[in-house]
Amino acid sequence: MAEITVKGYANRVQRRTSGKGDYYTFTLAERQKAKDGTYYKVFYDVVDFKSAEGELPEGAFLTLSGWFTMSPWSKGDKSGTNYSINAQKIEIAPPRDAAPTPAEAAPPSDPFALSK
Repeated sequence: MAEITVKGYANRVQRRTSGKGDYYTFTLAERQKAKDGTYYKVFYDVVDFKSAEGELPEGAFLTLSGWFTMSPWSKGDKSGTNYSINAQKIEIAPPRDAAPTPAEAAPPSDPFALSK
């Protein structure tokens, strides 16, 4: 297994229960840039045993660190690779609605400014 850090959006968040406690499963969508300048999405299947006490909102922007594994699959004439992460640390970004307004984000006025 390799260690990975990924930033992306949480999709299909499900809280599950097992004999050892609660955990989350979700898909993390990361946007990557190709050499030709176009963007595409890479999806990771994530299992999170660490933050089951808190709430993981659908569509939240996350910075996630954990153990990365790849497993090939084939079904009929189609084949591909599943990318999976066992989350060790998750940081949830604040929602965009909570962003400060321009008046709040403006620097304080300069008390030493010369007045005209």
